[in-house]
Amino acid sequence: MACGGGSALQPQPQATPVSLVSTGTAEVAPAVPRVAHLVAGGDTSCVVMDDGGLRCWGFGAKGAHHAPEPFFPDLLEGVVQVSLADGHGCALDRAGDVWCWGLGPPTGRSESGFHPPARIEGLGRTKQLATARSHTCALGVDRKVRCWGTRGLAPHGLEPYWREVPGIEGDSGLATSWRGTCTIDGGFASCKLREEAAPRALGPADDLAMGSGGVVTLAGGRVRGWGSACGPGQQHWSTTPCERRDLGTVSALRSNEATYCARDDDGWKCWGKNSWDLMPSQQDWVREPTAIGVTGELQLGEWHACALKGDSRISCWGVG
Repeated sequence: MACGGGSALQPQPQATPVSLVSTGTAEVAPAVPRVAHLVAGGDTSCVVMDDGGLRCWGFGAKGAHHAPEPFFPDLLEGVVQVSLADGHGCALDRAGDVWCWGLGPPTGRSESGFHPPARIEGLGRTKQLATARSHTCALGVDRKVRCWGTRGLAPHGLEPYWREVPGIEGDSGLATSWRGTCTIDGGFASCKLREEAAPRALGPADDLAMGSGGVVTLAGGRVRGWGSACGPGQQHWSTTPCERRDLGTVSALRSNEATYCARDDDGWKCWGKNSWDLMPSQQDWVREPTAIGVTGELQLGEWHACALKGDSRISCWGVG
């Protein structure tokens, strides 16, 4: 959907009569679900509600929707995390099961057409998800990373459909792109890149975010980057990272294909590719972190961004 001009979307329950519940002394209305998490990816956005429900909008949400709608409520419940990419998405429920939907191999199915949510069998209990344009990865409670989809991650027709990523384990920080997959394990980040036989150690990290050609890590409030996070055309990851000394004390990171954002004391600042005017600049590539006027939760899709304000209102801009 086109969200130019910072349009505001207010997630609301469907307009159905409110039934009253007797407490023995008074009748009270049931609690109205509120937004717990905001998610964006590809051309779709979702909110995870505090009751475990999921509401989505955008072209990947069963068609072109322009406002949050309950997303397969008969199949998805108890949702705690969602990861979205172009054409597909996956949800993690309270039991640790993974459910995927959308188009093609990243959903765990090779048939054409849109697939409704279905559980990915055999993964074991999962604690975190990450999606890329052509594949999906899951971090298990056993610290193993398992991925499925194209890019040679798991050949069609073989069981299990997923396979473990060799050389890396983790307890948090799962991120993936066409370039490879990264995790944080015991406070240290590492990445298994497709073109390198051995995992790449990135040093201490509290958080990380991965784009198609680069990665940024956060440790002690400071940000370091590799590849395209250091500048245009820098697809090769040097052994020496670039230090983002032009930021204050950073508390969170975000990225999409080639845009990187960090939240410091003044709010969110972004740099990198600016093809859909995320940043208030006329440049196609912004080299220095630039304030975008957002202080609350921020999520980046491939062609759009959404921000969650303190009053549970959502503002989106861009295309998607």
